[in-house]
Amino acid sequence: MFLTELDERARVKGSRDPLGVVPLWSRFGRNVVGNLTTVTDNVRSFTTTLLGYYFADQIMERSRDNGETELEIFLKFEEMAGYTRYAINDDRAIRGYRRVATRTSGRKPLMISVRSEDQILSNMKVYGLWGLYTRTSRSSGLLDPNAPRPSAEGIDLLEKDTLPRMTPALRAQLVSRLSRPQFRFDLHGRDHDLAKGLANMLGPTLSPGERGVYREHLAWGGAEDPTRGLQKQLATLIGELDAPEFDFEQFEQVRRGAEKRGCDDLARRLGQIEVVEHLIVPATSAFSFLQTQNNQAVADVARKIESNWRKSGLRIVEPDSVRVLRRDFVEALRDEGLTDRWFGISDSLRDGAWEKLIHQLIELNAAVMQNRNQSAPWVELSSGRLRVRQPDEAGELSRGSELRHTWRSTYFINALNKIVRELD
Repeated sequence: MFLTELDERARVKGSRDPLGVVPLWSRFGRNVVGNLTTVTDNVRSFTTTLLGYYFADQIMERSRDNGETELEIFLKFEEMAGYTRYAINDDRAIRGYRRVATRTSGRKPLMISVRSEDQILSNMKVYGLWGLYTRTSRSSGLLDPNAPRPSAEGIDLLEKDTLPRMTPALRAQLVSRLSRPQFRFDLHGRDHDLAKGLANMLGPTLSPGERGVYREHLAWGGAEDPTRGLQKQLATLIGELDAPEFDFEQFEQVRRGAEKRGCDDLARRLGQIEVVEHLIVPATSAFSFLQTQNNQAVADVARKIESNWRKSGLRIVEPDSVRVLRRDFVEALRDEGLTDRWFGISDSLRDGAWEKLIHQLIELNAAVMQNRNQSAPWVELSSGRLRVRQPDEAGELSRGSELRHTWRSTYFINALNKIVRELD
């Protein structure tokens, strides 16, 4: 998934993916996290998604000829939820945070509608909860697989644990408002009670019932968990960590924990992730560095890489460990040629063949750009010198001593970590 205009907090670094690493790490990440994405990492955003579908379904069932679609009703609910989560619950984990913060600062009534100027994101359908949380909610068993409404489990959760936090009278008022094409929402005036009721449903405290359902469906992957229980094992191990963030140190703790507990398949899959990450990290670091070397001779750039990496000893890439994953690479990249290019890069990283590595990275980028949309490569060679065409994601070369412990890709584990932390 490539993200463009989002809150900075949600933007994926390297989202333009010049070396095509996203399909690669995604393939290995899906072996251990089957339902979450890099951005579906907030429990109350799942609650908001379920409620949006719930109220949209109710309104559509009552009046199929009201001229609106489920999507339009959903977007209006997401706007109301975003304003109340921020203004009343001080919840910053909302999509559209910047617009919400700006609009609520004046304490004036807020216009709710699907017009672009009223939306809390540049394109809520794509970058809001409908576009980003629907698929995960469905694959987790919280949304009906065949209709735009919560599943039986999702409805049961809402009706037992979420909706009772808002009085029936206020819920009826909410439905009445959402049935209109547009309306003003006065958070601090006449709609304060309505806003408080909505904020109660989306508050920071999860009930025991909510924790149980969300743990089973989000943290453990639900009944259709494609990892066949590995995600539950991983979530359990993550829950035992005493660290708010998930980095390579935590990854290694989890991998060792899987080995000690006899979770052999999980340990094997995590070992594969470690191998892939130890290839991706130096490759992407080197290519980012190339983007800072416009008009520099290849030989000079190679000497700079050697000075940095050989000084501390680059010994993290083992081509034999990479090559045993050939089938996975081909399935991820859907291209034998790209797979061979990555294996060549692994050889050069091990051997310290830095000039060869530079050529290989430039050729890989050209092939990825050509396959994606026939775009021009980001870096080219001309008379033995680098010609940088796209410097947007340029960066300094990582120190060799840092490469072994750098966690660049997420393999969806970071999202799982955040979900697990919320459910603790």
